[in-house]
Amino acid sequence: MDAETLSHDSLRPTTDDAVAERLGIELWRFQHALRATLDSALDGSDLSVSEYCVLELVRSQPGITASSLADQVFITRQALGRTIARLHDARLLLAAPSGRGAARPLRTTPEGDSRLEDVQELILRAHGRLFSPLSQTERSQLIDMISRCSHAHAS
Repeated sequence: MDAETLSHDSLRPTTDDAVAERLGIELWRFQHALRATLDSALDGSDLSVSEYCVLELVRSQPGITASSLADQVFITRQALGRTIARLHDARLLLAAPSGRGAARPLRTTPEGDSRLEDVQELILRAHGRLFSPLSQTERSQLIDMISRCSHAHAS
């Protein structure tokens, strides 16, 4: 057994509480690494990570409302409102007109779709670097495990 394996094994928690705490810490560390990697990948693209996420979610769910979108992104409703306004002003996102007080369905514009296509390869390469330590099977298992936790939390 090599020193790296011994070191990694010595970090394994032994109680349920310790496992939960360690898992939370590792997820927080990964979230930080993900954000930093995406920030770097999008540098020079004129899109922030939040703007990219909003555009991508709207493109994948045309007609989604800001309220529904807020439940899926990791920014406050106020910050989401500012992000939507910036994307609208840049002609990357449209909010359909609606009645007073009604939710306004969102959709990307052709310019928004084009901007997403422009950064897609950058994002894919960034994700590839982040997940390079994992095999394809491990990546699929990770998706399944995270999805189960997310759906259980949402219930």
